[in-house]
Amino acid sequence: MATSSIFNKNDISINLNCYTIRFKTKYSAKDFLAISQAFNNQSFNQIIQNFVTTIDAEAYVNDANDRIFYIEKGLTLTGSIYTSIIRKGHSGHETNIDEIKAKKPNKISTILKGQFSTIPFFLLLCQPASDSKVLIFIAQSYKQFGFKEVFESAFQKFYQKVYKKSDITCEFRTLSISKLFEEYVEKGSIRNLRFIKHVLPKNLENLLDSDDDRNPLSYNVEMSISAKTKGFMGIKKNIKFENNSFIEIYKIEGFEYDEVVADVRLGNRRRVLNISRPSDFSASYDLTEEADVDINTNHPDFVKLDKIAIDILSKDIIPNIE
Repeated sequence: MATSSIFNKNDISINLNCYTIRFKTKYSAKDFLAISQAFNNQSFNQIIQNFVTTIDAEAYVNDANDRIFYIEKGLTLTGSIYTSIIRKGHSGHETNIDEIKAKKPNKISTILKGQFSTIPFFLLLCQPASDSKVLIFIAQSYKQFGFKEVFESAFQKFYQKVYKKSDITCEFRTLSISKLFEEYVEKGSIRNLRFIKHVLPKNLENLLDSDDDRNPLSYNVEMSISAKTKGFMGIKKNIKFENNSFIEIYKIEGFEYDEVVADVRLGNRRRVLNISRPSDFSASYDLTEEADVDINTNHPDFVKLDKIAIDILSKDIIPNIE
């Protein structure tokens, strides 16, 4: 395995993105069911065994027949935590598989319509307590690729197939934890601020070619400020999870902005926080520099990633889950 000092972190992005899975009847607008109610009083182990058996028996293929999802290998299964390596695949137009010989391309195979190119990802599911009304779902992403959407569809299909509860809906939502947001702001180092305006000013519209989309709303304008030494320590007292008045406090003469994001580093982890909309904060962890990555595949050491994810779950998420 290669460490982050060997590969270019700009070419790789290994992230863990956190979500909640909740259940409620179609006739209830607010009240979520306990996980035990949704799954007929089954234990977490029984739920996972049913899920794994269902996916192993028939790999999930979406309605368009261009995405697949299946479990490659289990990593951890305890009374409340399940982790595994899964594969998400996609198909498309017929493509060639080439290799370079004597500096020339040589076709060695073909991927046909109906065949799938797959990428491995890390998956974690957790039931925080026996009376929980939520399951925690952690999904690894790689560069811009993830599997949340195809997993969500596969999990909902599994639930209806095995438990046959047409009156219960299964909802996936981004996990947002106020204490985690405030910890990043309080303890982290803020070295870069980006002030963003979601419309092109009129005095810049002449930058657009007449043949291009001339809608000013199709463009963003950013002003970036980077700190060379200690960072922006003075703004921390005005960044609170339940407070979105940042824009009112920090006005910039000659530049009206719609939102501001900050690069925050805490230990080895870096987060991009929208400090003008704290309630939009999502629990997501950039582990590019922390995870060992194979320089040939650019995929992480999944055993190490498993340990990191369980540590994050136990220290950051479960103690603060609402």
